[in-house]
Amino acid sequence: MKQRDLVLSIIDLCCDRPEFGRTSLQKVAYFVSQGLHQQLGHKAHFYGPFSEDVEDDVEGLLLAGLIDEKATSLGFQSYGGDAAKKYEYSMTDAGNERVEALRGAYPEEFQSLATFIERLEQAAGGLDQSVLSPAAKTYFIASREHRPVKTSEIRTFGAQLGWNLQRKQVLQVVAVLKTLGLVKQSAPAGTS
Repeated sequence: MKQRDLVLSIIDLCCDRPEFGRTSLQKVAYFVSQGLHQQLGHKAHFYGPFSEDVEDDVEGLLLAGLIDEKATSLGFQSYGGDAAKKYEYSMTDAGNERVEALRGAYPEEFQSLATFIERLEQAAGGLDQSVLSPAAKTYFIASREHRPVKTSEIRTFGAQLGWNLQRKQVLQVVAVLKTLGLVKQSAPAGTS
């Protein structure tokens, strides 16, 4: 499956959740890339791992008429100084047709994606960015170090990236990462 089709499939599988928006999409895509071993170009950004490639794919999907995007002002300024907005996605008829074609052409890959997203949603208690962002930041830091890391180290490395991760957040999201099989059950990574 091509990357843009993967992003379309993620949106299709997630867009009916009210908490799913632009930031959640980036975090779900990040976890999909890690869990299903498909690099999507995520790098450190304000709200955690972010991929310009995924952002470009969303723009392409909008231009192709496969998805719709609705932006609502949140009434405050974002880190970059712009008006903060909540973005919601929905599928168009053309997008639904494309996803059905993908399900037929890549049944095993699509099912793996659907199963992974279901596990992510169950582990995180939904697709809310307030859980997905610290989980993605924690995993990004831990995987970058290529070794077990302590909670204090995650917080220190996070601060170097401009991320404020509280000890309680890190401990909570380690359970999410264990459920997804991204950290070993027996390893105390992030729990010290």
